[in-house]
Amino acid sequence: MKSLILILVLFNISSLFAATKNRKETIDRLILFEQENLEKTSPAVLSAEPEIYLENESLLRDEDTSAGIYSDLYYTKNDHLRISFAYHFSHDFEEFSKLQVIDFQVLKKIPSYKDQWWGVQVKRVVGKYSNMADELTTTSTSTDANAKTIRNANEQSMTLLGFGYGHRFRMLGDIFKSDRIFESIMAFGNIVSHLDHTDSEKYQGYGLTAEYGIQRRMSKGFFTGLKFGYNIASLERAKKSDEKKQDRSLVLQWSSIGFEFGYYF
Repeated sequence: MKSLILILVLFNISSLFAATKNRKETIDRLILFEQENLEKTSPAVLSAEPEIYLENESLLRDEDTSAGIYSDLYYTKNDHLRISFAYHFSHDFEEFSKLQVIDFQVLKKIPSYKDQWWGVQVKRVVGKYSNMADELTTTSTSTDANAKTIRNANEQSMTLLGFGYGHRFRMLGDIFKSDRIFESIMAFGNIVSHLDHTDSEKYQGYGLTAEYGIQRRMSKGFFTGLKFGYNIASLERAKKSDEKKQDRSLVLQWSSIGFEFGYYF
């Protein structure tokens, strides 16, 4: 009887050790195959081991065909500054010159894996009033009211200074299996200075810019691309006599297509 009890005790102890070992092996296996959340990975870790964390964010290696040599990979998640210029025109291809825009942007990457950017833009806009707004109507008796002025296709010019935020991503790059194609969306809040060339009146106000861009990396830093933009500006001029605000205000909006080039650092 004692021998039987001893055998049972030894059997239970060995079963306990086996279960503990199996549980430890299971935990180790789960840890080994656990997917790390890259969005929570610090920039320092990403930079220290790019081969592990940034493999899918690299550019193709440039080949020197004459020597048969490939350059080192460049990991685009390590980009930290972007400077770009763009020329925009009207999306109406029958008269694309009725709107012309030049913009300059400086964007800084937010230190994270999410590819978020913030920055400033300076934009110079010249276009026809008819491309930005309809003629105004009013019941005001004021002879200075904006609606009393017929602008038709008269020139309007603006300077915009904006502060914005956006995101860079690679949806088209994944679809077309290209690691050189990137996309971005940006939104800016703008301070706007405007001159109406109809009567040389100056306006001030605020506005918004929304942009979608497609870029192709031509090299480690240089890129070219297309931009599609929408802008709106709410403006008003200085008050004359007893004018109401609606009698001295303008709301202008326009969309554009642009060619862009720039450099990543």
